[in-house]
Amino acid sequence: MKKNVALLIAMILCLFACCALGEEAAMLRQDELINLRDELVESARSMPAEALTVYEEDGMYKLDYDAFALDSDQSALTDTAVIDGIEITPSENTLSDMRGLKPGDSLEQLLAAYPLDNPSLSGTHDEAVLYISGQLPGTVNTGRLLRDGSRAQVVEHAIYAAQGDQVYVSYAVYTLQDDVITAIQVLMQDQPMTLGEAQAELEQLSQLQAKADYSVYRSDDPDELALEDLYFGGFDFVSGTPEQLQAHLGAAQSDTWQQDGANYLRILQWEGIQAIFNYDSTRNLQRLSLLEIYEDMLEGPRGLRIDDTLASVIGRFRHDANEGALYGDGVTAPYGRCDKNNDGTASIAYAVQAENGTVLLRLTVVDGRLADMTCAWR
Repeated sequence: MKKNVALLIAMILCLFACCALGEEAAMLRQDELINLRDELVESARSMPAEALTVYEEDGMYKLDYDAFALDSDQSALTDTAVIDGIEITPSENTLSDMRGLKPGDSLEQLLAAYPLDNPSLSGTHDEAVLYISGQLPGTVNTGRLLRDGSRAQVVEHAIYAAQGDQVYVSYAVYTLQDDVITAIQVLMQDQPMTLGEAQAELEQLSQLQAKADYSVYRSDDPDELALEDLYFGGFDFVSGTPEQLQAHLGAAQSDTWQQDGANYLRILQWEGIQAIFNYDSTRNLQRLSLLEIYEDMLEGPRGLRIDDTLASVIGRFRHDANEGALYGDGVTAPYGRCDKNNDGTASIAYAVQAENGTVLLRLTVVDGRLADMTCAWR
């Protein structure tokens, strides 16, 4: 029964999605949120009792209808029930929201569906402001990205609507994993904040909007790996020193010297990271010869992270194909190559030419996820 009901709802909302996709990205409107909520409430009223599962938490109720859920102050969808939130989740017949977005859509689709004044997603390591439009006591629209470095976690679009000296805030909230939407929520505050509280929130967002401590590489047509990409958490592989690397990671857990013919190797190790520096016979630093990362401790070129998906790794660099030769001839830099194995692993290599040699970025993928990245001179 739930399957048939979900299919019916999907058909009802189809016009919603098609209209939204046909428009240029515009500011979120309150009526969009209300219309979507009312559509789902009306659909829920027509469902049989067995289609509903009720969850209670802190005196509030989640009325779960499989493809979507309603946040209610009552355990049943009565005429007096107050619905102040909805959630769309993955299902056999996944629904779309007011912008035509649905669980399973990509971060890029999400960003394209709303205004974006910050295409490089500049901000801090943890968040970025996508846009701020309007001014209190009028209506203010904001977009904000919450993230863990290169990994987007939540995109939040808000409407601050002033009524006298009070401000009501409504949200469209998108939860993501691996740059894919996993859930969509619409939340409507029934308790307003004061005008001063709202102004303080918006001032914090405005200050965040001015920050550019961290940005994300985004391109529909990514370039080949370049020397300027060879940064690991802000540390430059080509010119970095042991002191600079320890400034990023803290003191090494292990710091050992090893003779290499007439010269020396200095091996620094942290949890999940190893670095090998070359020194001459009098222990003068020559260069970093190898940096290996095998736990999620440090971002690599263009935001690469251990546990990234194979598709997201390949998508960050030029790829004329998805395996085999990605670009170049696979022998002479510059080139990119991906070799997939029968055991589900894959090896990716990117080579870039420098003045004093070739740098090779080797990536090992296990069970579809990045397990190791090693950058070394060849």
